[in-house]
Amino acid sequence: MAALTEEQALLKEQAANWAREEAPVAKFREMRDSKNEYGFDKSTWASIAEMGWAGILVPEAYGGVEMGALTFGVVLEELGRQLTASPLLASGGVAASALVLAGSDAQKQAWLPRIAEGSVVVILEAAAQAATAPAEKPAATPAPAARPPASPPPAVNRGRSTIRPACCRYWRSARRASRSPRGWPDRAGGHRAPFRPARSGR
Repeated sequence: MAALTEEQALLKEQAANWAREEAPVAKFREMRDSKNEYGFDKSTWASIAEMGWAGILVPEAYGGVEMGALTFGVVLEELGRQLTASPLLASGGVAASALVLAGSDAQKQAWLPRIAEGSVVVILEAAAQAATAPAEKPAATPAPAARPPASPPPAVNRGRSTIRPACCRYWRSARRASRSPRGWPDRAGGHRAPFRPARSGR
């Protein structure tokens, strides 16, 4: 942890004592069980604003104390120990920093003093939309292109040949003729005798 200045150490002790006495874990649970529509206790937020913690990151020209991010983090750490529910991080941290870094002069004049005094709670529009917008359906994945049918494997003729004749019709006729006593047709219109393997004299 970074070394704290004397002022930061005093503020750390002040935040720890206040959170322990005014916003302990028991108070958070009470607020949670009461179904508070705001998500924080307004009296707790008013006390935080009175102590000037909402203006830690706001420049002095706009009503803040401009003590830097480390000091702001010290306060948040002590509030977090007691689960103190407040919009300090959202309004005094994120929104104030966004306005200081990217806001126009008119926007700074209109919002930073009110953030510092805690009279308004400001959140980023993008964060609000992400919290309330319905989840988008993922884009449909296009179906893969159909593959051309695979070529049939060559016919296996019981080990004698692995290649079919060019004329499949003749090949089928030859298959049938080999099982017939008449044989298979020849070019002259007759029939050739079927092949019969010679038997041994045994």
